[in-house]
Amino acid sequence: MTTRFLRAREKELADCGLLEAKPLVFPEGNPSKPVSKNTMQLWKSEVESISGTRFTVHGLRRTYGQNLLNRGVQLATVSLMLGHNSTLTTEKHYCRKDPDSARLEVVNAFAESRNVPKVNPPVIETKGTLPGYA
Repeated sequence: MTTRFLRAREKELADCGLLEAKPLVFPEGNPSKPVSKNTMQLWKSEVESISGTRFTVHGLRRTYGQNLLNRGVQLATVSLMLGHNSTLTTEKHYCRKDPDSARLEVVNAFAESRNVPKVNPPVIETKGTLPGYA
């Protein structure tokens, strides 16, 4: 359902020579003011009509939160943007770090650590049958 719409949107963006575009739903006027439930329902109905795809507003929230997380926005910020009182709510019910992002984060952490001077680097024991840290 929603996947069909997102694929159609990706194709439309590619046909226009765009890799990505601004979010489809945004608050008008004052970005710090929440969008009313009625306005959100109106936008939802319009997008469903145009796309031929039914979806839930909750699904939009999850997609928004996940996209922020995938772009490297910190969980605390994502939580704040979703209006949660705790990052635990965001982490448990909305956003999951995808494996590729997690691996890239770890690789980058180790790449950055090469530039940090080592005070007391670990000594690797080479005697015996099983090498390890001494």
